[in-house]
Amino acid sequence: MPNPKRTRVEAFEDSTAQERKRRKIAVQKTDELRQIKQQTNVTAQDLVAMGNEIQVKDATITGMLPLGYYSYPGFKLDPGESPDDPCNVIDIPAPLFNKIAPTSVDLSYLAHIRETATIDKEDAQVTADQHFAVVLGNRLPKDNATNHAFLVSLEDMGAILPSDDGSSHLPENTQYVRLIYYKSWSFTVNTLDQDFKSLLENLNKDKEGQLDTVVTRY
Repeated sequence: MPNPKRTRVEAFEDSTAQERKRRKIAVQKTDELRQIKQQTNVTAQDLVAMGNEIQVKDATITGMLPLGYYSYPGFKLDPGESPDDPCNVIDIPAPLFNKIAPTSVDLSYLAHIRETATIDKEDAQVTADQHFAVVLGNRLPKDNATNHAFLVSLEDMGAILPSDDGSSHLPENTQYVRLIYYKSWSFTVNTLDQDFKSLLENLNKDKEGQLDTVVTRY
């Protein structure tokens, strides 16, 4: 016959071990974020290797990217852009980049252009079909921890993305990879005993707290 006290002790030890694991994961995620250098208001010169020259209209500018940093190869400005335009970047340590960056094979699964009917959209100002960008992250968020997301550009970076086994294709002596990011945000994921269906149905409760006649459907 099972010993109730022993069962309670084992259950407590299991929950304690899970909590330690959760905290360890949260610490690891925090450590990763601490390694990433987030900078704002850098310019085009900060994306070009130190000493390299690029032609901009009738002028030539010299790159200011520090030694040991790697950024967009063959970088050039598009029409209407200025070398003084500010942009936001993150500097990722090379080992961490090889750990978290998608592989070149992953890319085709992570970004899409989707044609969607907009006639029933709440904010639609036109009724014709429109094209929308769909971007997916290549990492799953951690439960019960603050997760940080950066929407970055990987233009012309396919050759240096890591292999499926995480091996590096970065040039030798690369210490950091500098990427432009367009947007960043943070979010949390909980593991509470809830699901999408029950949360929606709770919105249909009447004044007495009973579920109304509206039923959610999938």
